[in-house]
Amino acid sequence: DTLRDVAVYARDPSVSSDELERRVKGIVTTLCGRPKNGEVLSGGDLMDSVIADLMREDATIGLATPFPSLTKTLGGYQGGQLIVLGARPSVGKTSMALQSALCAADQTRGTGAVTLVCSLEPRRLPLGRRMMAVASGVDLDVVMRRRAMSDLEMGRIQMADAYVRELPLKVIEKPNQSLAMIRANAYRLK
Repeated sequence: DTLRDVAVYARDPSVSSDELERRVKGIVTTLCGRPKNGEVLSGGDLMDSVIADLMREDATIGLATPFPSLTKTLGGYQGGQLIVLGARPSVGKTSMALQSALCAADQTRGTGAVTLVCSLEPRRLPLGRRMMAVASGVDLDVVMRRRAMSDLEMGRIQMADAYVRELPLKVIEKPNQSLAMIRANAYRLK
């Protein structure tokens, strides 16, 4: 039956209301499909899920940030968020963003999710050096080649190199990116 057929049946006095109801249900089931297990919940079942979630010791709903107080405030990073970080120059915005990106990428390993970092900086090397400093814990002055590197620091850098290469992390470096361009890149990588 189609909706047009049902409209004709509805005008036909010889078709019983039970027959009309059966035909309408058949069309709705065909169009929408039968509910699958887990799609239809009672209000009580839904509330049970909320209460169970609230009873968890870990109150983080999304991905934990590398900063416990920020995680507590935000409830973690939520999927689909665009987070814009702003502050005065030289207060650590890039380091905080990179630390957050590495933390998110580490938590999503093996899930198919990708962490995207969009940089408006025009040069690759400074951003890469900052990421290396964050991932390795080696002082930025060393990674920026402002002072000599010790063997221990070199070892930490090599471990960080291997770690970052394994993460589901993508970086797009392009000056003058618009929000529309960032969104398009995020959807493309989804």
